[in-house]
Amino acid sequence: MIVMTTSMASEVSSNRTSAQFEWLAQLPSAWTCVSGRFGVHFFQGELSVSDMDRLEAVGERWQRGNKGPRVEMVVILPSRARLSGDERQRMSRLMRHGEADRVAAATVILADGVSGSLQRSLLTGLLLVTPAPHPVKVCGKLDEALLFLSPYLQKLGGQPNLGELVSAVNALYAAFRDRPTAG
Repeated sequence: MIVMTTSMASEVSSNRTSAQFEWLAQLPSAWTCVSGRFGVHFFQGELSVSDMDRLEAVGERWQRGNKGPRVEMVVILPSRARLSGDERQRMSRLMRHGEADRVAAATVILADGVSGSLQRSLLTGLLLVTPAPHPVKVCGKLDEALLFLSPYLQKLGGQPNLGELVSAVNALYAAFRDRPTAG
């Protein structure tokens, strides 16, 4: 587990507005944070089946204490890591876990160029073949995803305005991107 360095913590807290995020999981290649009914998941690099098991267990614990609808955003940073067959199957189960309580979801694939376009197109195609029971969007930028999710968050109530949310998520993203184990 990663412990936030003082500079990371100050960057996140100095950019905080009324969107206060609670850390649920900090693995070398994955972080999960929540603010009210909004969950943000960051991924980059190798993620083993046991890592996915840990993330699911943390999510289940949180859900037991926070029943009800939620909105989620997944942010995938560029990496050379490739999932094995077992890891792909486990990731698929992890993605579907808790779908019944999800009101909307967005996935942000931050890879650039043809590679990023291809990844976003493939995920969009998969979502068309096996649709989720809620609105979903695949994006290339954080603000695009937050703009899509904002109306769903507002319907759940108690969420900050879009500008505050963008600022808070950008700070989390910067901390994840600049973490010591990045890559």
